[in-house]
Amino acid sequence: MAKYVPDELETKLEQDARKKFNFEIQPVWEEGKAYEETKTESLIHATFGNASAFFEILTEGEVDHVVDYVKVKQPDEEEEKKETKSKEDVLVKVYKSTKADSFFIIPEDDISDKYAKVISRIILSWLKPARIFLFDSMYKTAYASFDYIGDANILKFAKTSTVTDDLSKHGAEPIEVTNGISGLNGSLLTHSEIHRIPCLYLVSIIDSYEYTLETFGSYKGALSLVPAVKSHISKISDLAKRSSYKPTLKKYNQKKHNIYN
Repeated sequence: MAKYVPDELETKLEQDARKKFNFEIQPVWEEGKAYEETKTESLIHATFGNASAFFEILTEGEVDHVVDYVKVKQPDEEEEKKETKSKEDVLVKVYKSTKADSFFIIPEDDISDKYAKVISRIILSWLKPARIFLFDSMYKTAYASFDYIGDANILKFAKTSTVTDDLSKHGAEPIEVTNGISGLNGSLLTHSEIHRIPCLYLVSIIDSYEYTLETFGSYKGALSLVPAVKSHISKISDLAKRSSYKPTLKKYNQKKHNIYN
């Protein structure tokens, strides 16, 4: 396991945060794979929940596992006296599509800001995407402009200044408030703006706590917006034909909302 060593670009604030919370982020590569700078057409991050369930089903059997990023929390002084071992938790998994020139970041759970900045920096130190796509979802009552939305599942977007596409023809509407973009989405969006990488944040505003084919349907516009998605399915209803469809929905609904218990 290769240990992450902060480079000169990591800010003092980020270094202090790692020391304060007593953690390291370490990569665990698939056998035969190792660090090397890799250019790719697109990098897609699917936020844990509706988005990651969507992509887990979408990419069934059509991706290669590349690397896991693991949080290693060192024992504190009291734990060291008890000879407690360091704790390791997989935070995100990175996959390479076998159908398109794309990589996917799939989190195992919600990723807080203190881990997101370090993870995004490590991934983008070796992976050099031409475009970045960020998928998210939000329950309608959590959205600031609830009265404006209505009840339908819709797709909202935010983008970096280098994205010039007319997104309205894909059924996406501009997001009114961007202060809810956090975690890996916030880190990757900020990095993209600074380094002038075209980056598109797509958030589905859903009206159900339960993830279903209907909540996935709010990503319909992504079929034309994101070539890598179109490479895996031609229409949203194709997801229901995948063998992982029901098990994946059950897993995410249980973990995120305690549904089906």
